[in-house]
Order: sequence, then C-alpha cells, then structure tokens
Amino acid sequence: MACATPEPGPFGLPWFPVTLPAGSGAVRSAAEQGIARAQHAYGTMKAAGERTAAAMEASMAATAGGSCAYVGKLIETTRHNTNAVFDFWTALLGSRSLAEATHVSTAHASRQFTACQTQARDLATLAQSTLRAATAPLTGLVAGRDGPASA
Repeated sequence: MACATPEPGPFGLPWFPVTLPAGSGAVRSAAEQGIARAQHAYGTMKAAGERTAAAMEASMAATAGGSCAYVGKLIETTRHNTNAVFDFWTALLGSRSLAEATHVSTAHASRQFTACQTQARDLATLAQSTLRAATAPLTGLVAGRDGPASA
C-alpha cells in the first residue's frame, strides 16, 4: 500500500486531510467552535501586540526627545558655570587688596550657589516632564485605554 503524500498546510507544515465518519456532526461542530475561538484569541492577541508596540514606540520617541533636551540643558549649564569661573578669576586677579579679593570670592560663591539651585531645579523639572511624557503611552495602555499610543 502506497503512502499518500501530505499536502502543504499552513506555515509550510504537512497537512494530512482527515475524513470523519458519518454521524460525527457533534465532533465537527465542536472542532469548528474551537477553531473559531482560537482565531478570535489570535486576533485579540495580535491587536494587543500591535497596541503595545505602538505604545513602546511612542514612549521611546518621547524619551529620545527628552534626553536631547536634557543634554542641551546640561551643556548650557556647563557653559554658564565655565564662564562664571573665568569671570571670577579675572575679577580675583584684578583685585588690589585682600578685602576686595574676599568680597569678590564671597560674591562669586553667593551667585554660584543661587545659580546651582536654579540649574538643579530646571534639570529636575525637565527630567520629570520627560519621564511623564515617556510613561504616558504605557500607563494609558496598562489602564486599558489606548491614549497617545493609538494616535
């Protein structure tokens, strides 16, 4: 007896046709219902995967934009602080007495303390806004709404 060559099925796997005996309507019906449920579950999982991928893309885009802004702010802060040091040394080397040098040093320290507070506040605000923007698509996805990820 010769073996039948299997037909190619889905995903290129061999497919052996099955013929059910007469009177097996209940088995066929149960199999068809199982197939329908599996197709529905596949569609649901595929849609969820696509929403998750879109949310991750939106999150990464927000993170990249926020990171660029943060680095720009750091460079600006570094430039400001470097200029302040040069200004301080120029003024300190131009002082004519110990009292004037002390005054220049104290004034510089006071200005830098205030500047550092402002810079730290600005950087923290920028980091928080970047974090909010990066997590918004993901929190919307977890909360059950598509939010910015569907846009």
